[in-house]
Amino acid sequence: MPDSTVTYNWRIERMDCAPASDLVNEVRKIHWRLFGTDGTNTADMYGDIPLAPANPGSFIAYGDLNESTVVNWLEAAIDASAGDENPTVAQMRAGLAGILAAKGAELLPTPKPWEVTEIPPLP
Repeated sequence: MPDSTVTYNWRIERMDCAPASDLVNEVRKIHWRLFGTDGTNTADMYGDIPLAPANPGSFIAYGDLNESTVVNWLEAAIDASAGDENPTVAQMRAGLAGILAAKGAELLPTPKPWEVTEIPPLP
């Protein structure tokens, strides 16, 4: 039986920079993958998110970026864009947890409804 605790990890697949920016290699889009694992099964989702133009006063040079900073930008941008069609980070994690729960659920053979007069209740 899979562990009920899900661990989530981001992987930055690619970052697109604005060539016409006054700031050299200003990151303007992050392509990402979010993984969830329950210790047995893994599920993931992929997407990209545009970033607002950088504030020159707090700009971090491309070569000085680290994964933690980029993941913070990513999560903030995802949550800021959440709405009718875009989920929050928490909703994305819940979706992965649901996929993992379904992967770990026991499936029972069930008779086809057109071959029986009464379908037995599942335990």
